[in-house]
Amino acid sequence: MSIDSRKSQPDQGSQTTGGTSGTAFGPSTSIPQGARLASFGERVTYTFVQGKEVGSVHFDRTRGEIFLKGHNIRHMELEAPQMQVLEEMRLILQRDPQARHFAESYGAVLDKIIIEKSK
Repeated sequence: MSIDSRKSQPDQGSQTTGGTSGTAFGPSTSIPQGARLASFGERVTYTFVQGKEVGSVHFDRTRGEIFLKGHNIRHMELEAPQMQVLEEMRLILQRDPQARHFAESYGAVLDKIIIEKSK
């Protein structure tokens, strides 16, 4: 499934490489240029460009886990640019009508991890 959300309308029933149906969200003013947002069941992935790198934030609502560039953020020392991307995803989820159902749980998990890391 292509998740090129800048060029296509939402794809409500595409097969993903994992064999489950997913959604590539359509054009949205809440998503920065070059970024993509896609959901697969209880998971949502935000792909972004930061500087000269492409990265992703993956949120698994069922497991309550957030991954940044493939690494569980619970096991990372988060620096300012990384926190910026994590907070950017929070805002995008809050603003995007098709992704809003992830916003509350993502924010709660992110806040919990930040509090745990500050102890």
